Amino acid sequence: MLVNKEGVALIGLLYNLENVIPDYPEEIRKIWSELSEDNEFPRVLEIAKEAWEIASASKPKAPNKRLRCIFSDVSIDEKEKPIPKYYQIRKLEFDKFPVLSENEEISPGEIDSLLKDLKEEFKKVKSSFNSILTLFEKYFTFFPASEDVSLYDQMKLTSAITLAIYNRRKETWRDGGEFLLIGADFSGIQDFIYTINMRGALKHLRARSTYLDLISWDIVMEILEELNLTRANLIYNGGGSFTIIAQNTEEAVEKLEKIRNEVVKWLYDEFNGKLYIAIDWIEATRSELKEFKKGSISLWTALKDRVNERKVRKFEEIIGDDFFIDRSGVAKRHECDVCRKQISEVIPKRDPQTGEAELNLCHTCAFLLELGKHLPYVTGFARIPKRKEDKLISEWKKKKLKMPFSSFYFIKDDSEAFILWSSGATLLMSEEPFRIREFDAIPYIVADYAKKVEEEVEENGKKEIKKHIITFEGLAENSLGAERIGVLRADVDNLGLIFARGLKNPVPARVSMLSRLMDYFFKGYLNEIIKGSFDELLPKDIPRLCKDNDEANIVVVYAGGDDLFIVGSWDEVFNLAFKVRELFKLYTGGNPSVTLSAGLGFFDENYPLARMAETTKDRLETAKDEGKNRISLLERRRVDRGKFPEHAKRHKISYGWDEYKGLWAKYVPRVYDGRKLKVSKSLLWKILQAQELYVMNPMSISWNYILAYYLSRNNAEELFKELLVLDVSKVKNYEPQEIYFVDGILKVLLFAVRGWRT
Repeated sequence: MLVNKEGVALIGLLYNLENVIPDYPEEIRKIWSELSEDNEFPRVLEIAKEAWEIASASKPKAPNKRLRCIFSDVSIDEKEKPIPKYYQIRKLEFDKFPVLSENEEISPGEIDSLLKDLKEEFKKVKSSFNSILTLFEKYFTFFPASEDVSLYDQMKLTSAITLAIYNRRKETWRDGGEFLLIGADFSGIQDFIYTINMRGALKHLRARSTYLDLISWDIVMEILEELNLTRANLIYNGGGSFTIIAQNTEEAVEKLEKIRNEVVKWLYDEFNGKLYIAIDWIEATRSELKEFKKGSISLWTALKDRVNERKVRKFEEIIGDDFFIDRSGVAKRHECDVCRKQISEVIPKRDPQTGEAELNLCHTCAFLLELGKHLPYVTGFARIPKRKEDKLISEWKKKKLKMPFSSFYFIKDDSEAFILWSSGATLLMSEEPFRIREFDAIPYIVADYAKKVEEEVEENGKKEIKKHIITFEGLAENSLGAERIGVLRADVDNLGLIFARGLKNPVPARVSMLSRLMDYFFKGYLNEIIKGSFDELLPKDIPRLCKDNDEANIVVVYAGGDDLFIVGSWDEVFNLAFKVRELFKLYTGGNPSVTLSAGLGFFDENYPLARMAETTKDRLETAKDEGKNRISLLERRRVDRGKFPEHAKRHKISYGWDEYKGLWAKYVPRVYDGRKLKVSKSLLWKILQAQELYVMNPMSISWNYILAYYLSRNNAEELFKELLVLDVSKVKNYEPQEIYFVDGILKVLLFAVRGWRT
């Protein structure tokens, strides 16, 4: 095996493996032996030794000790530190939750069992760098290289740094350090995904979210190819942003500037300036990369600041004398019925909801409409650079989705994947992403759960049953009680602070590990959370509405990085919000510095999609503004800030997760048996009226008299005795009485028995 790009990367990847795992697969020894025959091997080996030291400054692994959970090492503002937790040594499998343990001792047989499976699976590897990297991700994510760094992240970063140093020594150096840390971030995502004019929007929504993710992958792959890098150099890609480590050379910067200009121009032309990506980079010396600091701030913060500076100067890369001139040379006399883009010619398509009315679409929306229909069957995507497309047969060319540097084709099975791979495609496989196949592929980890329904369709005179993603109407009809759509938005609190100063000992491998494991929760484990695979891990007192169904009425619109956007039947989305929070807490070892906030809303099926997105975004921001680690749900009346400023400060609209859980456990069993109310709806309405009186004037006690009257008439004083308590100390301190909180519980129950309107 000659020392080319992959050879150099492999030397970096495999360096020092025998010192960590002496009993590694024989196939690796053969690969190493072939690499060592190259004349460049001694030189690259020396570079790999340096790279290993740069990647991690952690303590050596103690014998028989497990890997410490990366989230156990996060602390913001000296909050209460969690008890350290440890990962069991096991394969990375998204249908098996990584339950943490306080026991740091490796159990007998843990390592032997893992290595036995690794050796067996390694026999399928055809010596390609991607396949080996994929296998190591599967087997070494929870295997310690040191006490606080996984072997996979240590090996991957060593490989990335080795190749960056090797490339630099072949090119023209630049001042400022040996390395470039490249970052990118999209803006305009919300408008792009959610602002569409279409009744059958749900599958189109999924397609648009997928499209945006693939654009990011196209840019990433172009950078890796042009800068002579491998996938190991990709530190992170998710949530509309990515980070890459590369060599700091004149050639690298020239290529990056060219790529950036081409991408920005393409986005401007394709989306009328509504979608933009800021791509920028910072230089780093060896010591800066090793400590992951530039001066007094982290490299993460320095890179983010540089990218944000570019975001406020949108499209400056292409602004010139001809910027406002239509470069197409064709009059744009039509408008796309979905995205409202001005276009010169339209592609007619039938409305996917009615099958009757004709839609006039731009090329992109026409393809996304087609992709939306096929997503239930898609197992991956193939990327073919434009220069290689002439190898494809015409039937494939009809299915392409244009990107800045290539075209993407959706794949339905391994046979299609093999054909495209043979034509020079790079494959992203979402079905069983870590499975080693007969062709080279990159794991495409994606939260793609979507309720599917069957319908009879007629094509070319033949009737057949086909699956498609459920509609908003279907989700509403499948709801418990009120026919409403539930929309959930959630993201991790203080993510910037976590990376900037929360992670202790932020060496490159640990930063990579933290990014990756955060992304895994939202992209990898979320599908199984929705399916109920981990319900046995949930506490018994979690808020939950009962309903019997075999398959969750949920559609993941987007999830990745540190956030999610989910729609579904309102009651199932309600249940899911608390499941996600509890399992995220378990996933992060109960660390009070790593928390989640959420915004939840229930809507009529015909409510504008953009308004659903905006409302839940506002509620998410409310939860964060009011202290984080909270959920804001339903529309709640605020205390008047003008009349009662001190009360308004203390009467929050959102609920702490545990606060809501406690209220649910207290009141719901008293009035609801899981199917029907134990009390009359009218009584609950009377309690809500008293609650509203309190909110209108928290200084008055009239609400208390009225509530006492209502409860007395219904013989319910004992049932709601806490609501009648008037706490004088809370009055003096402007703090809320118990009555203030109960609306968030009762309104949900009234929804469940069809008694509440949005």
